[in-house]
Amino acid sequence: MAAEQAACASAVADKPETEGGASRNGAPLDTWLTWVAFVRAYGRAPSTPADSARVMILLACVRERLLAEQPKITAKPTPGAYYQIKTGDTLFEVTKAAYPGGVSLNGKPPTNMQAAQAVNASPENLRFVRMVAAEKNLFPSGRVTFMPIFGTFAQQRADATKGSEGAGKNYAVIWIPTPPGV
Repeated sequence: MAAEQAACASAVADKPETEGGASRNGAPLDTWLTWVAFVRAYGRAPSTPADSARVMILLACVRERLLAEQPKITAKPTPGAYYQIKTGDTLFEVTKAAYPGGVSLNGKPPTNMQAAQAVNASPENLRFVRMVAAEKNLFPSGRVTFMPIFGTFAQQRADATKGSEGAGKNYAVIWIPTPPGV
């Protein structure tokens, strides 16, 4: 049990993308870290029916530790913090509130459009980007969706590819990046 707890703690702290010759490849974070913890505790991947109970114990440990490290969500859009989209929000309203003077990218004068592009392009937010046909000229790769189609914040963070789309009726919790050069 002590080896499992230590393996769980190290897996969550390290959050490796590869382990023991395997890669995460978009697997949900909790599932992947449970597998990593098992490999670290037992020196092999789970493969027997007896391993199922150990996997469930490790999964509970991983989820508990991930939940404990969840960052704070701010009530207002704030650079350098997470913000949960609310009913009626739009990307441009959120970025105007977060960056009243706009954002300057590539030496251009600051604008709200550049602020929206910065939020949209943040690696933390890519899991929420969906194609919006009417906005393809503004956001060719898609835009953060403001639809309530996601799971909890923990589920959103655990799913690096789709943000837990379809797992609930919550709005995305997006990262409001610190403006470049600040």
